[in-house]
Amino acid sequence: MNKLLLLAMFGLLCTFTVAQNEEEAATAIDQAADLLKNLLDDAQKNLADLNNNWGNKKPILQQNIDTLTESEKNKEAECDALQVVLADKQDELAKT
Repeated sequence: MNKLLLLAMFGLLCTFTVAQNEEEAATAIDQAADLLKNLLDDAQKNLADLNNNWGNKKPILQQNIDTLTESEKNKEAECDALQVVLADKQDELAKT
């Protein structure tokens, strides 16, 4: 929709440049101003929507990060334990 508004505004500005009298020029300026206002309102709404979505998703993402971090710690502990077992088995094997 933003592209359409920009295209319409460009068309109105082109019309303004070739306007034959002040009334046509004033109308073109008013229409361009209205389109710019609509474009600004649309951009502000989109930004507000993004901020709201981020506010909703941030806790979920943080929870996922915390879960993955805890899982990584558990895997590291498991790996350390397996390395101890491996070292013991290698010692037993070397003694035989």
